[in-house]
Amino acid sequence: MKEIVDTADRTHIHDEWTKQKFLTGKYKASELYGGPGLSPELQKEYDEYVKKRLAELNR
Repeated sequence: MKEIVDTADRTHIHDEWTKQKFLTGKYKASELYGGPGLSPELQKEYDEYVKKRLAELNR
């Protein structure tokens, strides 16, 4: 059961981050979805965001 909840949390966090980035108007959908992956800068920012949000959820 914990694995299901963890997966759901990660999915929610991913969707949350992607939506925030897309709504800034600074990024194209192709930069955030699909393709070979995020740029190194976006990947670093994403990883930091996920780490922060998971810590907040696991208090």
